[in-house]
Amino acid sequence: MKQTVCILVLAFAMLASAFAQAPQTFSFQAVVRDRDGNLVSEKDVTVTLAILRGSPSGAKVYEETFSARKTDRAGVLSLSAGMGTPVSGKFSDIKWSEGLFYVKTSLRLPGDAQAYDMGTIQLLSVPYALYAETSGNSGGGSGDGYWQPESGGQTIYTNKMVNIKNQRGNSLVELSPQAGSQDAGYVGVNANNSVKAAISSLDQSGAILLYDRNGEPQIMLKADPDDGFVAVTDRYGAEADIYSRGFAGFDERGYCSFLLYTTDAGGQLEMFGQNETPNVFIGGTNGDTNAGGVFTRNRNDGDLVRISHLIDYPFNGGIEIYGAAGPKGTFYVAPNGKSQLWVDEIYNNDGTRLYSSTADYSLRTRSDGGADPCYVTETGDNQLIVRGTATLQNGSYTVTLPAEAASKIQEQTLTVQLTPRSAASKGLAIVDSQAGSFTVAELMSGDGSYAFDWTLTALRRDDPELRSGGLEISGAEVELAGPSKLKTKASAPRMLRQALPESKE
Repeated sequence: MKQTVCILVLAFAMLASAFAQAPQTFSFQAVVRDRDGNLVSEKDVTVTLAILRGSPSGAKVYEETFSARKTDRAGVLSLSAGMGTPVSGKFSDIKWSEGLFYVKTSLRLPGDAQAYDMGTIQLLSVPYALYAETSGNSGGGSGDGYWQPESGGQTIYTNKMVNIKNQRGNSLVELSPQAGSQDAGYVGVNANNSVKAAISSLDQSGAILLYDRNGEPQIMLKADPDDGFVAVTDRYGAEADIYSRGFAGFDERGYCSFLLYTTDAGGQLEMFGQNETPNVFIGGTNGDTNAGGVFTRNRNDGDLVRISHLIDYPFNGGIEIYGAAGPKGTFYVAPNGKSQLWVDEIYNNDGTRLYSSTADYSLRTRSDGGADPCYVTETGDNQLIVRGTATLQNGSYTVTLPAEAASKIQEQTLTVQLTPRSAASKGLAIVDSQAGSFTVAELMSGDGSYAFDWTLTALRRDDPELRSGGLEISGAEVELAGPSKLKTKASAPRMLRQALPESKE
């Protein structure tokens, strides 16, 4: 008869609940083939199974036989170790805590005179349900219900801790009380003797912490009495925290860079500078939390730009810009529904200033400075227009311009239009003109004394020193709403830096 061999052996533990008695057995399977590779199907075989301690040639702590056990159609033989006919030892007396264990099997077919050694394999999965039953109730010397070290063999756990190791003695999984507390638990998953994942209690709340290859915490999930969160960090120490009500980011120095959160005023976003000084706020306004605004801040926590709405007019938007002395320009929709722009100066694309300012000299008299009452307008097309009303005296009159206006006139471009206010006028003419004044006389040597209107038009001298500042505008006669809850400093804690306590006591 052809010699029969077992080419595959599988052994695994049957885990039992901590609240139920563990079965004194574990499953064992073998696929039986002959030397030609043919399955030995539906045949009765006899198997001898032995448990060896320490090594493949170690001491035999238990042996049993299984007689007339039939393989299935696929040649698989299924057994329950510990349920055969004992030959030596007692299965329930095996001290699984004493180190490594091996299973040696031999097999004999009906009609064979001898059994054949099928080899010895290591039990890679220790039957921990059996181990827990024997060690957890053994008393261990203290009788406190914790697993205690036992004498002899390799210790795979220490006082009040379970430490699962590989064949090289490297720790793979740790189960223990949390450091500093006997009422909180800790589970650590290791690789190369370095923790990679941990489940623990932090501040009386559950936490999961994941580490990078350098052993630095990278991701934390934590339940908190007030707010659960997820914290993520990178290799440089920057961090982002996700809360149930918001999201926060930190730089590598631990300073908050931004906050995105929910308040009673709605959703809000704040961004901060290098030292946590507010830079940008986006959210509701102090005039209407249902109306949004964008607000930028300077390094001294003062306003730079407000994009908001008029106070008491949440449907009237506006933009307000600030300088060191306060608001310096505003563009907004006025309460009357018209858009208005309040600025000091406006320039064309070519860099020339767009003028539209009129200075009022109408209340001046000759005695105030030698100039006639008039209005001076500077336009965007580089023109200077001066207009007023004067009175002929015995057929002539010299109009004197304000010195500020006269200094800006290009004399060769000067023109004057005259309109008499008397039907008896014989007509008017300019008999002399210069930048600062011009003389008017009645035609045909007339000697009339009556009022006349005059308009002088000239090109403005392109001298920046002579450009008018126009009207002095310090800000519009309105106020834009401010931010609803602008913070002066980031308030979110940096959660991932709250490192989990050490697992070992």
